[in-house]
Parts: sequence; C-alpha cells; structure tokens
Amino acid sequence: GPLFFSLGLDELLTAVREAMRDLTVDSTMLGQVVRVAGSADGRLASGAHIPVTDDLPLTLVAAPTYVEIDALMEDARGTLQASVRVGPAADPASYIAVVPWGSVRLRAEVLLVAYLDDIYCSSEAFLIQPYRRTLRAIAKSLVGLEFTSVAKNYTYVPRCFAAEVRAMFPDASIVDDGTPGATHMDQLRHGASRLPAGSRGLLVTHVGMAKVMGAPFRALCPGEGLERDIAWLVARADEQAVGVAKLFAHIGLKAIDDLAGERHGQGYVDYKAHAVSLPESETQVQMLLTRYCLATRLNCLARYLPSAISQHALRIVDDLLVAAVAGCAGEASPTNLTAATQGRALLAMRYGGVLPGAATTAPAQHISSV
Repeated sequence: GPLFFSLGLDELLTAVREAMRDLTVDSTMLGQVVRVAGSADGRLASGAHIPVTDDLPLTLVAAPTYVEIDALMEDARGTLQASVRVGPAADPASYIAVVPWGSVRLRAEVLLVAYLDDIYCSSEAFLIQPYRRTLRAIAKSLVGLEFTSVAKNYTYVPRCFAAEVRAMFPDASIVDDGTPGATHMDQLRHGASRLPAGSRGLLVTHVGMAKVMGAPFRALCPGEGLERDIAWLVARADEQAVGVAKLFAHIGLKAIDDLAGERHGQGYVDYKAHAVSLPESETQVQMLLTRYCLATRLNCLARYLPSAISQHALRIVDDLLVAAVAGCAGEASPTNLTAATQGRALLAMRYGGVLPGAATTAPAQHISSV
C-alpha cells in the first residue's frame, strides 16, 4: 500500500510542478517576469496596436485580482486585460502594452517536499494561491487526496511580512499570537472558522509551524517581538521533550520514575500508571532501548534549532539518560553518582560514555545543518 501510494504521490508532485510552469496571472504577481502564449495584440497608451510576442522580455505591471477573476465565469474572462512592460524598466525605450489577460503566462519552479499525505511547498508568496488550487484540482484524481480540513491546510508567513500578506490576500484569515487557542492547532481551527463555508480564501499563520522535519519552525524577525519568537520556539521544543520524557516510563527504572515524576508532575504519573514497563531485571534491554530509541528522539531539535533555543529541551532528556545509567547501575537516584560521572555518562562511548546526550553536541549538530 505505502509503496503504491508513494509512486502515485511522485506522479502528483510531477504534475503539480508541470502545471505551475504555465500559470495565469493576477495582481499578486506584479513585478514578475511573464510571457505571452504565442503572440498577443498589444495596445499602447496612445491607442496604437502592436504585436507582443513570446520572445520579448516582459514584466507584469497590472492585472485583475484573483477575486475579480473568480467572480467571472470561464467564458466571460475573455474581457479581462493585463498590462506588461516590454523591455527592462531602466531602459528608456521600454513601453507598456495592454494585452488580453488570458494570453499572459507566468512560469514558476516550486520546491515540493512530501511524506505520505503531508505535502510542503516553499515558495514566494505570490505562488501560494495557484499552488494551493493546482494541488487541490489534481490530487483527488491522481492519488485520491482531498484537502477538506481547512485548519490543516495553512500557509506560514513570517510576521514581519504581515502588512504585505494582508494587502495581497485581503480575504485571507490571519492567525497570529493574539488569536484565541491553547495550542497552535486550536489557533488554526479558530482561524479556519472565520472563513465562510466554501470560501477559497487562504488560512495564513504568522505564529509558526509546530513541527517540520522533527523541529518547530518560526522565523526570528528582528526588532519588536523577537523575544516572543524565541519564547515560542523554546516552548514548542520543551513540549516535544516532555513527550519524549513520558516514554521513559516504559523503561521500568525507579531512578527514572522518581526524577520524571518530580520534574514533570502529574502528567508523567498518569502516563506511567497505564504504561507497560520492562522488569528491572532486564538491564541490557533497558539500556539498549534507552540508547537507540529514546536518546536519539530529539536529534532533530539539536540539528535544526540554535543551541540557545534547544538546550533546555535537550537537557530534559539528557537528565533522564543519566537517571537511566544510574538505575541500570543499581542506584536509586542519579544524585548517587558524582557530578563527574554524570557528565561522563553522556559522552560518546569512545570517550568513556554510556548514553550519549544531545545538549553537549547541539552547537556542532546545528552548524552541520546550516
């Protein structure tokens, strides 16, 4: 099943990329390099007519909005017009010609990343609408995908571009830090609820993305609000770390349970109450599971976030790794180990370590991903 779906997904991404190379234009694309399909009848400001061909260098200077285009039936759009500049703007010999809207095309190359039914597109803002509509138009027929959940089909734009986004997409629902909701998904649901039923408007968030490639994503915009950007990333990283901390309940060591219960309170205690745990006699299995399944769970945070942001989250898990070493050594608490032993336990095995931690190596890991 997954193999055949992946083959279909590859066909879908290929079709989307191909469709994005021949887009009609709207007002969000002003200033972009365009072409005409074949040849078009251009009208100059003087009223004179001149042929505009596909070999001329053209820049879009005026076009109808996507709202105006959507308001017309397909056969009525022939009345729409667009304006293009022929030649570079700095060239005194350049001129503006009005041509039929349907003859103007924009070629776009988009970066698409997909894993099963999660599809990401990283592109310029003016490509958001055509990409979204192209994907929805062809996904169902090719692989049976329908994008019916508005809250899950959102666009992230850094908050420093809020004014530009509002001007480009006046009918969009905007989610920011002030949007009601206990979690980012709650905020997205609230934003989605503001869009009228059947609306083709965008859901745009300036808050961030809770997880991309295993780590939260939010641009750090300079000036006012920078501290809020950092705090949001730290909070999301900590949430991931607490989720991993709960998994230590399955190891079945008192040293871990006592430390995790003290640090993470009732949330861990409740999870532990229903968790299936290894018996304390299975020391080797406990060590192997901790090393290969739990110690590596936050590597994406260490790799993709600056260490100043990821350190607190990484230390949450590193402290539990030390507790695992203590428990496997027969100690009831990591505090029974000296500070030097605790630090050494988190080193790589070639340096005498036991369960390599991520907090110490995070700066080097992050540099490797930049």
